[in-house]
Amino acid sequence: MSEATLTVKTRETGKKASKAVRKSGLIPGVFYKKNTEPVAIYSDSLTLRPFVYTNQARTIQLSIEGTEKSYKTFLKEVTFHPVTDKILHFDLMGLESDQKITVVVPIKLIGTSIGVRNGGVMQHTLRKVKITCTANDLPEFISVNVTALEIAGTINLDAIKNEKYEFALKDNAVICSIARPRVKVAEAPQGKK
Repeated sequence: MSEATLTVKTRETGKKASKAVRKSGLIPGVFYKKNTEPVAIYSDSLTLRPFVYTNQARTIQLSIEGTEKSYKTFLKEVTFHPVTDKILHFDLMGLESDQKITVVVPIKLIGTSIGVRNGGVMQHTLRKVKITCTANDLPEFISVNVTALEIAGTINLDAIKNEKYEFALKDNAVICSIARPRVKVAEAPQGKK
C-alpha cells in the first residue's frame, strides 16, 4: 500500500469562504476524523490532482500547515463541476490503523494467458471492486494472474478471496474470461462457365 503526503492550509468555514477560496484558484475541502471537530482546509489544484486522478487506492499522510501533527487519511469524496469537470471540493477522512473502511480498488490482470496465445480474446469484465478492510490492509490494487486461463475459461471473485478484505459483490462475479475467436469463413472462388 503506497502512501503520499499532502500539505494543506486551514480556511474559514461557510459558503462565502468556500466561494472566495475557489475564486482565488484554490480548492476548498474538509478534514473529518472520529471524535474531533471537522477542519476546513484548502489546497491548490496542482497539488491535489495526483490524489484524485489515479487508478490506485492509497492512503494520504495529511499535513496541515501551522500544526506539527500529521494524520493518516483517505480521500472520501470529490465534487466536480458538472460541465467543466473541474474539482470543486474534496473531503478527507482521518483513519485509525484498525478502522474498517469501504473503498473501490482497481483490479489488474497479470501475465499473458494460454487462451490469448492460442487466438482467444481477453474480456476484462470487472475492472474495479468495492472492498471493506482495515486501513492497514488497504491494497493499491488487486492483482489477478491469468497465465493459466484457457479459451472459454473464466476467473471469478471467489478465486481471489482474501481474509484481509471482504468484497461487496457476490463471489461468482466474473473478473475476466477468454472468448473464442471469431472466424471469418472465406468464400470459395466461383468457377468460370
